[in-house]
Amino acid sequence: MRRQALRLMASAVLAAAVSPAARATPDSGRDFFMPLFGDLKAELEVARGDRRKGIVLIFEMEGCPFCERLKRVALRAPEVRRYYHANFLVYRIDIRGATALTSFDGTAGTESSFAKRQGVRETPTIAFYDLGGNEMTRLVGPPTDAAEFLLLGRYVADGHYRSGGFTAFKQVHRPGAK
Repeated sequence: MRRQALRLMASAVLAAAVSPAARATPDSGRDFFMPLFGDLKAELEVARGDRRKGIVLIFEMEGCPFCERLKRVALRAPEVRRYYHANFLVYRIDIRGATALTSFDGTAGTESSFAKRQGVRETPTIAFYDLGGNEMTRLVGPPTDAAEFLLLGRYVADGHYRSGGFTAFKQVHRPGAK
């Protein structure tokens, strides 16, 4: 009886170790996102209280190879993690998701209906919102690498989005740019 109980416990531990949740290691990119409790309007209050520059929503969907590329090339980098978490609240939005979500303006719906209202048609779409819930900028598709994603964060956090597009900013500020 005791041996059977030990085998059962060992099986449970092994199953937990290979589960999707266990695979969300710090280098998988999945833990980059903060838990979203379904109310973006309330999250704005948290961002203000934490003195963040805004909220970043990364619209994605299950099985999206470009979303996986984003996680692999950008979200794993420690410097990206530190910068984004110091300056923004960062959430994942499933464009097909049925989870209840209250938008920045208080409109109730689902992740999917919110994504549609935001005009998101491709994944990943990375959208930055100010502390009033207004979109500052967005990038459709994954960044080329962690350096570009970090530069995108700086472009928004430092207010450069107000005076020009990201492409022009990137040409001047990217490491190795002339």
